[in-house]
Order: sequence, then C-alpha cells, then structure tokens
Amino acid sequence: MAKKYGKTVIDVNESYTSKTLWDGSILKNLGGKASILFRGKRVNRDIHGARNILIRFLTKVIDGLSPQGACSLNITKAGFCGFGVLK
Repeated sequence: MAKKYGKTVIDVNESYTSKTLWDGSILKNLGGKASILFRGKRVNRDIHGARNILIRFLTKVIDGLSPQGACSLNITKAGFCGFGVLK
C-alpha cells in the first residue's frame, strides 16, 4: 500500500523500549508500573517507550542514508532525556 502512494515504510523493533533506560541498561522488574524512576526522575512508561522507538527510528534512518561507515547517529540516552520527565 505504501509503495502505491509513493511512501516508505521503516520497521522499528519496539522490544524492550519501555524497559531500556537512558543509559542503555534494561530494567528487569517493570511489572505494571505506569512510570519509571531513573536517577531521581520519574518518567511515564509509555512516553519513555515512544522516545526509545523514536531514537531507534532516527538511528536506522540516518545510518541508512550515509555511505557505510561515513556517518553514524549516536544519540546518547542522556542527551535526549528531557522528553517525558514528570515532576
């Protein structure tokens, strides 16, 4: 369907996006909690997961556009951390 309308679809694996913390570590016991506490900040779990999916998407797109090895997107978890922080 996308090809018919001249669109591109990019698959992004969403596995562990709610459990992956800003430093790249995996939270083992997330359970049914609605928010995550990380380094003193409370973050909404769904927003956190969406943020991590965005990071994976951007990494995939930028890496795919550059000649192999010429450029790599390195969005650090801490450098993209203001998104979804609750007070």
